[in-house]
Amino acid sequence: MSNMRWMMAVVLLCGLLSGASAQTSEQKLKEGEEAFKAEQFEKAYDIFSALFREHPDDIRINFALGEAAFAVDKLSHAALAYERILMKDPKNDRARLELGRVYFAMKQYEFAQEQFRNVLEHNPPPIVRQNIEKFMARIKAERRTGDWWGRLEIAGFYDDNVNVGPDSELINTTLGDLSLNPETQAQDVLGISVSASVDGYYDVGEKDGWSAFGDGSVYVTRLNDATEQELELYKLGGGLQRPSAKGLLQLPLSVQHLVRGHDRYMDIYSLRPTYLHALSTTWHWISTVAGERRDYVDLDTRDGYYTALEQTLRWFLGEKKHALSLGAIAFRENTRDDAFTNNGWEGSLLGELRLPWKMTSYMRLRFRDSYYEDREPLATEDRHDRQWQGIAGLSKALTRQWGVNASYSYTDNASTFDLYEYTRNIITVSTYWSF
Repeated sequence: MSNMRWMMAVVLLCGLLSGASAQTSEQKLKEGEEAFKAEQFEKAYDIFSALFREHPDDIRINFALGEAAFAVDKLSHAALAYERILMKDPKNDRARLELGRVYFAMKQYEFAQEQFRNVLEHNPPPIVRQNIEKFMARIKAERRTGDWWGRLEIAGFYDDNVNVGPDSELINTTLGDLSLNPETQAQDVLGISVSASVDGYYDVGEKDGWSAFGDGSVYVTRLNDATEQELELYKLGGGLQRPSAKGLLQLPLSVQHLVRGHDRYMDIYSLRPTYLHALSTTWHWISTVAGERRDYVDLDTRDGYYTALEQTLRWFLGEKKHALSLGAIAFRENTRDDAFTNNGWEGSLLGELRLPWKMTSYMRLRFRDSYYEDREPLATEDRHDRQWQGIAGLSKALTRQWGVNASYSYTDNASTFDLYEYTRNIITVSTYWSF
């Protein structure tokens, strides 16, 4: 009998505690709602955030959190709150409508339209339909039928191996160790470069349908003591593209003309169909199939075709949209001379960090593994190259259009044939103007 009384007391106590907890949460929710009505948005956001940590699946709390997050311009937090509601209740049109408003504020117009259209399919009240139609009209106004932009950059640089000369003065061959011509050894130079590019697009059909795009660019270097290594690269491209609810298909064609040492060196004709798929607002998957025709002016044995399959996963982090990209490439290059025919793979990691004072730091790590089909005449074994490259830099926007940039690049190419084993360091300081 005594045990029974204790059990009843425990059950009663648990019930009282549960009721007190629910009452406390309800009081906090009411306090947050009153703060929101009084336009004390930061206070309301803090209250709803604390409640969310206690009740992450509560629809009412998530909705209140979404409204407060939107009011304090924490747009990604607002989007996540409404997405949690829709995961639990996909038919919650009010949450879907608010999610569309958040995407509109984030200028994610494709995602906003998707939410608005979904609500319209459920025959909302006339006043809701009118509001949605106003948003749709504003989206069309924001998305112009065409646009163009450009960039001009002037740089000074130091390159300790501009001619990609081998590390060693002696090359191991089938004839023994051979000495290199001094002109073939690594040359260090100071130089300047000028680059300019212009890009644009124009809708050729209905809004959000197919559009034509084009781009052109020029890159020129001038060196203090190696005019035979000076470069000029001219590129002209264009194609068609079409957006979808969660992606973008591009079909670009381009031609590049390379001048080396003031003489025509090679032409490249390329086709690179690309599809970008937005897995979410923060994750993008990019797939590319690349095909190139490479035509050398004098080195006919190196003429051929290059094909590759490229995959990139990109992740945007935080309110400032830091970015992290992981890439992988499988490639093959067919040339007239099998000694230059090669295939292999490449992996890369790219990061961008948005810093205070309108600064951005970036880095790129890349590894390339290449196997060559035939041995060169003097090589002692089949050629196999492993290349590591690292790039780190810092850029700062001085105004909306003008900025400065500094970067360092290191390349280490290890090869079974000494002629292709080299290291290279490049330091660059530049200023740019966007228009």
